[in-house]
Amino acid sequence: MALPAACEAHTRQHNSAGAATSGGLKGGAWGYCAHLRAYGLNFDFGLANSLLALRPSSSFEFGCGLGLYTSWLHQVGGVQPAIGVEPMPMPSSIFRAESAWPQQLVSDLLNESAGSRECVRALGQLDLVFSIEVAEHIPRHLHAALADLLVSRTRGFLVFSAGRPGQPGRGHIANRPTGEWERDFTSRGMIFLPRTTARFRGASRNGEIRRNVRVFAAARAQLGMALDAPQPGTWGEPAPSASRSAYVSSGCRAQMWWGLETIAHDKCNATHAALGRKLLSVTRHYANGGKRVEQAGRLFAVPIPGRADGSSQRAVNDTEAIWFPRHRLRQGELALWPALVQQAADDCWGYIQLS
Repeated sequence: MALPAACEAHTRQHNSAGAATSGGLKGGAWGYCAHLRAYGLNFDFGLANSLLALRPSSSFEFGCGLGLYTSWLHQVGGVQPAIGVEPMPMPSSIFRAESAWPQQLVSDLLNESAGSRECVRALGQLDLVFSIEVAEHIPRHLHAALADLLVSRTRGFLVFSAGRPGQPGRGHIANRPTGEWERDFTSRGMIFLPRTTARFRGASRNGEIRRNVRVFAAARAQLGMALDAPQPGTWGEPAPSASRSAYVSSGCRAQMWWGLETIAHDKCNATHAALGRKLLSVTRHYANGGKRVEQAGRLFAVPIPGRADGSSQRAVNDTEAIWFPRHRLRQGELALWPALVQQAADDCWGYIQLS
C-alpha cells in the first residue's frame, strides 16, 4: 500500500519548502547521515520482537530514523502498510516508492498546516503506533500535539519511549519524567498495560528503553486478544528461523568480544564469498593529543557488497567513523540490511572507514 494521495502531496510540499536540519544538536530534524554518525545501526532486537508479539497487521512509527523497526515489521512480520514518519528523507534502500515496501512520510506532522491535517486524516487508524526515544528531541510546547497525533492514529496498541530527566543523549531538549509521559496518553483515553510494559522492558537490550518504554491500548473491546494477560511464547526472542532465512545467513556465528556480539571473519568470509561481498572493519577513533586512538572493544567485521570498482580505501575523518554502541549489534542485523550499509558507504562515506 502506497501513501495516501494527501500524504504524497504533503511530502512534496514539505520537501519543496527546504526543511532545515541542525544535525540533531539542538533537537529538530536529522538527516540519515547524521543518524549514522550519532548512533550507527541503533537497533534493539528485543524491542523489535516485542513489537511483533503484538501481532499487528499495520503500523505507524513516529520518528522512524533510518527506518529499521518499520523495515523489520514489514520484512519479518509481513506488516503492511508499514509507515515511518521522519522530517528528512531516509535511505532509499529501506523506503521505496513501490507499494510493496515500507513507506516514509517525509513530514513532521506537528506543524498544523492544512496539508499535514489532511494527510493525518487520510492515514486512518493503524493496529500499532509507536515512537521510540524521539519526543525528547521535540520542543516541549509540541508535546500535546504529538500525544494527540499518536492517540488519534491508534486502533490497537501504542508503544512509547522518551527521555527522562538526566538521561544523556544528543539533542535532548525536552526530557520529562516517565509519569508525565504516561499521563499524556492516559488523559486522552489510552489504557496503560503494566504487564505488557514489563515484558517489553524485560526483552529490551537497550538500557534507556528498558527504563522508559510504556505500552498502551486504545480500547480492550477493539482488540481480538486478552490484554495484559500472559501470552504464549517467549517475548524478545529472535523471530523463528524460517521467517528470517531469507535475511540471516546461517553461515555466520556470533561471538562475544568486549561485550559486543561480532560476526566471525572466517564464517562470514566463506558464506558471503559467492555473493561477492567483502569484510569492512568499522571503528570509531578518538582524538588523544592529536594521535589516532582506537577505542578498545569497538572493532568488528561487517559483510556488505563489494564496490563496483573493487576499491576498499577512502579518506575519512577519524572522529566521524561509524560505530555501533554496545549491545546494539546482534547476529543477523547487518545481513538484514546489507543494501543500507552499502548505501551508507556511498552517501555518507565521511562516516565510514573501509579497510
